[in-house]
Amino acid sequence: MSRKQSNPTTTQITTDISLDTLQSMYVTMVKIRMFEENVAEFLHPNPEIICPVHLYIGEEAVATGVCSALRKDDCVFSTHRSHGHYIAKNDTEVYRENRY
Repeated sequence: MSRKQSNPTTTQITTDISLDTLQSMYVTMVKIRMFEENVAEFLHPNPEIICPVHLYIGEEAVATGVCSALRKDDCVFSTHRSHGHYIAKNDTEVYRENRY
């Protein structure tokens, strides 16, 4: 990433990331957000589930950015709010199966 200053009040950031990659990353972030919102909707009216679930809402870009730099055979291990990492690593079966 490089910064080019056209004048003192405007900064333009350029990247080497392709438009296809950026679009794919955006789709991943939306998938994570939709999954997390579905989990929140499912848990809210259900008083039988007592343990807390730490949602990943607002953190989607972290897992998406990290996992976009990984190879297919790389592994991810997360101990907290790991739903986003799981979905971002392209294992979207959990996303499809849990669309309520």
